[in-house]
Amino acid sequence: MPNKKVFVIKYAFTQGVSVRQADHDDGKYVWVKWPGALNGKMLVYKSEVYETAKDAVAAVQAQAKKRVSRLKKQIAELEKYEDPALAYNLCFGDRK
Repeated sequence: MPNKKVFVIKYAFTQGVSVRQADHDDGKYVWVKWPGALNGKMLVYKSEVYETAKDAVAAVQAQAKKRVSRLKKQIAELEKYEDPALAYNLCFGDRK
């Protein structure tokens, strides 16, 4: 993978997918050229690096789906506190 164009999804939700040059692949991690990083390189997990844009987009979509699922669970838990009686029990249990 050295000096090959890769698509990095490490910051996909905040900065978008980054197109970079892979510098070195050591199995679990990949060094990619990253302007502004220390020595102009960044170490990223191999699971965050894809060789095609199509694969990168598919991975981001899968991550987004998981994130939405987790957020829905959190919302359901928080909605329990909208009922005053239930909220009191959740906060204090059987204590009066």
